[in-house]
Amino acid sequence: GLEQRFNRELTGMPGTIQGMRDARGRELYDKRKISIDPIPGADLYLTVDHNIQSKAEESLKWGLAEYGAGSGWCIVMDSRTGAILAMASQPDFEPLNFGRATDAAKMNRAIGMVYEPGSVMKVITASAAIDAGFVRPDSVYRTNRDDPNYYKLPGDGSHKWEPTMTVRDAIVHSSNIVIGKLGYDFGPLRLHDAMKRFGFGEKTGIELPGEQYGILPNPRKRMWDKASQSRAAIGQFVAVTPIQLLSAYQSIANDGIRMKPYLVDRIVEPDGTTVYRHSPEPLGRTVSAKTARTMREVMLGVASPQGTARRAAIRGYSVAGKTGTAQKALHGRYQDGLYRATFC
Repeated sequence: GLEQRFNRELTGMPGTIQGMRDARGRELYDKRKISIDPIPGADLYLTVDHNIQSKAEESLKWGLAEYGAGSGWCIVMDSRTGAILAMASQPDFEPLNFGRATDAAKMNRAIGMVYEPGSVMKVITASAAIDAGFVRPDSVYRTNRDDPNYYKLPGDGSHKWEPTMTVRDAIVHSSNIVIGKLGYDFGPLRLHDAMKRFGFGEKTGIELPGEQYGILPNPRKRMWDKASQSRAAIGQFVAVTPIQLLSAYQSIANDGIRMKPYLVDRIVEPDGTTVYRHSPEPLGRTVSAKTARTMREVMLGVASPQGTARRAAIRGYSVAGKTGTAQKALHGRYQDGLYRATFC
């Protein structure tokens, strides 16, 4: 992707020789009229950290084999600058056998895969509602699905909840019912606008060909139906790319400031002249710094014995995150036993 995107900078200029050859095709050097040396192309210096990239690829291959997954991706970003430290997509292909590679292997899923994200979107919904002053982390919702004030709420599977649950616990335990109610109450206009601020429905602008927009229906053009108002809040009805998800979570890690993701740190000419150097580029504020810090503290509970990501807890580190387990749709219907699992 980078080689295609920066082909002109990498190629350089060919040289030229004009002169004469003998009958055997050998150049007659004393007859040479013009000799222009080729100019080498520039060098691209990337933000990718070789050690992190190697570990990302290794872990991704292990995970796909361990759990029998058909595909996967992994992206690591510096949350302060937006620099991409690693980006891996599986299955991939051997460059020497590019002609034999399938279309699925050629896709960079990190930027080209569009899918319903599932419960990782609950952090976005809760962040927007808390930032607007609509709720607090300790605001309480009833956990009954048959509430007549809401239309066809999503279920929570076999989970058994207490009669009430706070917004904080709804993130930690990943309650579809509670966050669905929150999204319904918050309303499609405010939720859509918040998702736009987080970068959904548009490209991030990373320097790679093939990035997709995702899907974020605008309720001002076509009103969301009653079911969609609760489904969008839990990561259904909308579709995202992995790089969009990363960018949204990066803003929460960066006190509410979303940074443009980038892979090229600088471009240097053969003579050592730096012709381009990237400066971290803010894309706007998603939530206040106070809300971002609050959500990070809430997300610490996810990677804890009480949360849905117990295995993400690492001794000696604070891990704030969110799980998502989205059902795959096939022929217009969600399929039992087919999922896309995401951890941010």
